[in-house]
Amino acid sequence: MHLYGVRRINHCRLFLFLFCCVAYAQLPLGYGVKGGVALTNEYGTPPSTLGISSNGKDYIVGPFVELRLLLGVSIEADALYQPVSLQDLSKVGGSLITGNYASWEFPVLAKYHFRLPVPLVKPLVEAGPSFRAHSGSLPDLKVNGVTFGGGVEFKLPVIRLSSELRYTRWASPGSAAISSPNVNQVELLFGVSF
Repeated sequence: MHLYGVRRINHCRLFLFLFCCVAYAQLPLGYGVKGGVALTNEYGTPPSTLGISSNGKDYIVGPFVELRLLLGVSIEADALYQPVSLQDLSKVGGSLITGNYASWEFPVLAKYHFRLPVPLVKPLVEAGPSFRAHSGSLPDLKVNGVTFGGGVEFKLPVIRLSSELRYTRWASPGSAAISSPNVNQVELLFGVSF
């Protein structure tokens, strides 16, 4: 009777081990990196009058995680870094002052992947809240917004490739210390995930 109990425990352990291996292989969690460019300047065009403006369109890069749920629905959270170079036409003497700072964006997006007859290509739409924090030569600003987007994902045997066009509408920070940033932002992003 004791030997039967040991075999039973060993069979349960083997079943549990195999179940855990299969469950781990089927985890609906993806991770990767996204990069791209902002198609709009964060503070408008270079200054011809008083105020702060961006000097060109800067790159965006950062990691992301995605929880893949059922029926083509997923939730994605990003941490996107964007360096920004600013120009400020000073009120005293009209001199041009430049500075750099970092912008961090944290969108949390619900995504829906459309099913097509071709299983490797999936168009997607996404929407959700975004949060942004600035640091560097500007005071630390925290701004909230709403992001909408769409794109295409290509599912290959080991990796997934994606391209997205995102629009974010930011709330005004309400700071009197600096000029208000552009509240409309458009980004083109490319991603690689596992």
